[in-house]
Amino acid sequence: MGDSISLHYGPFLKERLSGVAVIDSKADYAEALENLDLPSGANGGDSSTVERFLQHLVKDRPGKPDWLILNCGLHDLKSVAAEAGWPATDLHRFTRSLPGNPFCDHVHFTPAVREQQAAYLTGSIALLFNLPPSRRPGA
Repeated sequence: MGDSISLHYGPFLKERLSGVAVIDSKADYAEALENLDLPSGANGGDSSTVERFLQHLVKDRPGKPDWLILNCGLHDLKSVAAEAGWPATDLHRFTRSLPGNPFCDHVHFTPAVREQQAAYLTGSIALLFNLPPSRRPGA
């Protein structure tokens, strides 16, 4: 689940994690892509919007996921994650380290950068969850 940035790297991440994890998000991906600046459809928006959605989801969906990966309102979530002791991957720092201009507009990234973001996140997920080499994406 995430914001407009995660909508772009999401398909790459889903492909890389195939066989390791089920990637799910809010419905209506096409609606979200119509205007990435407005949270609608699969675009979760900021952390408060996602929190409301998750509270609703917990009540209405049976079972619980093994893992929950979020990308939303990261600026306000960094301190929350640190205080709670949750692991966090700094996608912003990684993206800033890439050469050239990574942007396709005022805030979103080119397809090549999205693919690199998904690769970075895949590696981070494998490390965070101590996946043995045989379970790591691409193994």
